[in-house]
Amino acid sequence: NAEELLDLTSRIGEVAGTLNFTGGEPLLRHELPELLAYTHARGIDNIVTTNGLLLDDNWLEKAEGNLYMLKIGMMGATEETNDYIRGRGHFEVALKALDLMRKYEMISCMKISLDKHNYSEMEQMVQLAVEKGVKQLVFGQLVGMGRAAKQLRELVFSYDELKAVQEKVGELRDT
Repeated sequence: NAEELLDLTSRIGEVAGTLNFTGGEPLLRHELPELLAYTHARGIDNIVTTNGLLLDDNWLEKAEGNLYMLKIGMMGATEETNDYIRGRGHFEVALKALDLMRKYEMISCMKISLDKHNYSEMEQMVQLAVEKGVKQLVFGQLVGMGRAAKQLRELVFSYDELKAVQEKVGELRDT
């Protein structure tokens, strides 16, 4: 029930200091703005990681002031690359979400899952983040698991490829 969810979330946040609400898609939880207000009032920094599909002015107005950071998950710097994994139309959704975060002057983050398909766009991803006023860019590794594991297996980096990716991320960070 909602009371148990509030209590559990608050207790976790007291220990951690920061909570990252992720999913699936956390914006599907209608009580999320209330949960963010509840935890924020207790001194907890809230982060929400979303695909941006349900992000709009109404949701942001409800959550405003109770968020430390909003992260948008992306898979590329171009529509073709991003939507190859995320599905048609997601790139435009993500760009709209980034624009909304700028409008509300929120601390924004692009969370990129790197794979063999989008690795070549790393520099373009950095440029897109700069253009959209993103405050933080996080590169992670695509993990082939769950329903898409079989389809994604060929996109996941080998150990040696991952080492090369880490070097490239380091080079981009230093520029």
